[in-house]
Amino acid sequence: MHAIEKILAKHSGRDRVVSGEIITADIDFAEINDLYLQTIYSFREMGGEKVWDRDKAAFVFDHYAPSPTIEASRNHREMRLFRQEQGLTHHFDINAGICHQVMPEAGLVYPGMILVATDSHTTTHGAFGCLGTGIGATDMATVLITGKLWFRVPEIIRIHLEGMPGSHVLPKDVILYIIGKMKADGAVYKAIEFTGSYVEQLDVAGRMVLCNMAVEMGAKTAYMEPNQAVLDYVAGRTSRPFTVEQTDSDFEYEETYVFDISGLKPQVSMPSSVDNVGAVARAGRVRIDQAFVGACTGGRVEDIGEAARILKGRTIAPHVRMVVIPASAEVLKECIAKGFLDTLIDAGATISAPGCGPCLSAHQGVLAAGEVCVTTSNRNFPGRMGSRDSAVYLASPATVAMSALTGYLTDPSCENQGQAERQETEATGKGSEIMKENLQARPWPWEITLTRTRFIRAVTWPLPIRRKSAATAWKAWMRGLPENFQREESLWRALISGADPAGSMQPLPCLTWEQGQWWPNPLQGFFTATPLIWAFLCWCARVSEERWRAVRTWKSI
Repeated sequence: MHAIEKILAKHSGRDRVVSGEIITADIDFAEINDLYLQTIYSFREMGGEKVWDRDKAAFVFDHYAPSPTIEASRNHREMRLFRQEQGLTHHFDINAGICHQVMPEAGLVYPGMILVATDSHTTTHGAFGCLGTGIGATDMATVLITGKLWFRVPEIIRIHLEGMPGSHVLPKDVILYIIGKMKADGAVYKAIEFTGSYVEQLDVAGRMVLCNMAVEMGAKTAYMEPNQAVLDYVAGRTSRPFTVEQTDSDFEYEETYVFDISGLKPQVSMPSSVDNVGAVARAGRVRIDQAFVGACTGGRVEDIGEAARILKGRTIAPHVRMVVIPASAEVLKECIAKGFLDTLIDAGATISAPGCGPCLSAHQGVLAAGEVCVTTSNRNFPGRMGSRDSAVYLASPATVAMSALTGYLTDPSCENQGQAERQETEATGKGSEIMKENLQARPWPWEITLTRTRFIRAVTWPLPIRRKSAATAWKAWMRGLPENFQREESLWRALISGADPAGSMQPLPCLTWEQGQWWPNPLQGFFTATPLIWAFLCWCARVSEERWRAVRTWKSI
């Protein structure tokens, strides 16, 4: 059997379980966050009078901490009263932090246990060798009354990770890359085990990131066999006895995926689906309004420290606001002690109270229509961080910090290039024009990367004229356009960005320096009102793609 199956068998009083079976298992701990007041109502409606074990249940106020609305305050009050009534031992109020962080810190998570919570990202706790999964209010009420819950034994997928990525590639980049390959429905109601040399050397924080986002592939739970770092962490925080379950050597996984992440580049999940993933360097020139470092996939000491390292002695772009929210009070204190917060404040960041913050558009950084945010959080569907007409890019803390510095979505491995570009625009006094909004709403499902040269090649390839002559004539015509028009970078709520014609994947300005002056993208502003003509040109370019590689769709990036 697999370790997950052994955990389920042990908690259901059986010697063996197999995938597909429906079982009833004992629960070791139940956690309710402040979104699920309905749990109390369901508890009452189902005849509940007393929580089955006052030591095994807790409320965590993290999504609305501190309370931003009257309704949230009312929910908190009712939960506090219920906790007092039931005499629950554990309670984490608005001063504590995110549930997935404070539970392990409190010693309530350990190998071999079953933990349920009213949050889909409870898969995080698979990093500790236990079975963690999210459930709804009705199921949670059942747990509070009986201490038991039904499960369908899930099929198990192994994701084997070999190799070591570069220094600028963090666990968030790795899991985004995997999700991009597996897609959002790649593991629906299945369990995912992460194995391989990369996993074996990961610290606790990195393991939590990978397991957290397993649910973005549809997984019911995630699992990692604890390494020494995990065992030391748990042993230092809990006095409970625990057993690390071992997977049998002859166990057959339903599927096995092997990823060699050597040479992996920093990744980004683009609007508006988590599995819309590509390399940051190939995502185009995206102007951002907000950078967020926090949430349960980016608010730990390691994450905030990485952002502080990049921003030390520097200042974020003038048009960018940066919000940093530690995942817990313990993380906050450690970041203060290490000087990370001083560094970030000096760089222009705003530090807020531990909690989920803007991750679910609750408060502390909600996006307006037309705004663009690059964030360390874990979801980017429309409306996730504010207006449905905003755009959210998921990335690692390194990418978020570097993007806050330059004002554009930036590969952290291109640190010097990005800083030089910003200094140039500020020195010329043209920053305000160049930094105009290029995204007013959610992007199209495809976005275009096209340079002036590639455009000329695409539209002239079928014609009996010399491309060189056409390029010369085009330059002469464009020379007379007003500068502000030349620098406008919006196109029908899609991004048009430059790319190196030589074939490198580094993002370049849409303007190209040639013969002593800047040359703009010839399509800027023209096709805003003529999407059909634009679509026709895309088709023409596709015809000539093998010769010129002029147009790339969003999905191919």
